[in-house]
Amino acid sequence: SFFDIKKVDEYLIKRFSKKILFFKIKDEAKIESAKNIIEKMGSLRCRPMLLAHIEEFMNNRDKLTGSMDEYEVYHILLDNWLAREEIKSKKPKSELLQACLWLAVEMQKRQAREISRQDLRKLVASFPGIEKVESIDVEGRSLLNKNANGDFRFSHYSIQEFLVAKYIRENPGEKLIGQIV
Repeated sequence: SFFDIKKVDEYLIKRFSKKILFFKIKDEAKIESAKNIIEKMGSLRCRPMLLAHIEEFMNNRDKLTGSMDEYEVYHILLDNWLAREEIKSKKPKSELLQACLWLAVEMQKRQAREISRQDLRKLVASFPGIEKVESIDVEGRSLLNKNANGDFRFSHYSIQEFLVAKYIRENPGEKLIGQIV
């Protein structure tokens, strides 16, 4: 659920404070920097999932425009995640992105939030690049996770929606890939 502005402020204070003995020391500079970035996020600034990644936005300040739209916020989040995955998996970022795009589109066509390993293998037969999904680290702060049954899912439905929008935006007029399995 969304935070209100007061909860966002509380979150930032907790996130950028250190406890030394009995005192809590706030890093005012980081809090102010985070607030400046959050202000640019518009309607997304109260989403806990995005706030959890605020340092990634702070580290990419040079990529930020005056007022970020939702697309740019998710694009930066995805780009940072793919850069980490490229290092971990030793797979090119572009291939990991393509696999995630295809997976998101296929899941959206099925109106599904999850895809089983068995269905993923069927997709690999049609789209060999999708197998790169299996090399993604699905632990921790990953944008792609597995549930208790081992089914793949994006950590938040908005990530899946963003990937579908990105695919459509970058492939205008192209038929969506594959058939519903």
